[in-house]
Amino acid sequence: MIVLMLTTGACGIWLVRTKRWPIRLPVRLLSSLLVLAGVVGAVFFLGFPNPNSYSVPVYSPNGKRAARVCEYNASGFGAADSSVELFTAHGFKSRLVFFGEYRSVEIENVRWTSDSELEVAYHGTVYNCTGAFDVKVRCTHH
Repeated sequence: MIVLMLTTGACGIWLVRTKRWPIRLPVRLLSSLLVLAGVVGAVFFLGFPNPNSYSVPVYSPNGKRAARVCEYNASGFGAADSSVELFTAHGFKSRLVFFGEYRSVEIENVRWTSDSELEVAYHGTVYNCTGAFDVKVRCTHH
């Protein structure tokens, strides 16, 4: 979208370079605004990094399910939290099975005890701990 805005604005400015001023002036003004909006969008997109960070997946013993830790940190813009996401169907289905305060769980503390049981050891406050996809999730405070 940003590239489209920049190229459309630049082409508009270039196409009216030989036209008379009643046509050239409004087209150049609108094209300049389009280019400016594209530049602002590009700076915004490149200037603010993705607030999500993901761990490597931990696979179930049969390899059909996986769990990974997701940490969301919006820095000064808002909240921060940690969650554990459970994946099945080759990653096409996912559910949040643990939700807690920021850095309350680490990937080293997520382990499969069987194909249908996941253990999550956490510290701090937990807001949600639930099973999904016929997998029992056990959350323990350490």
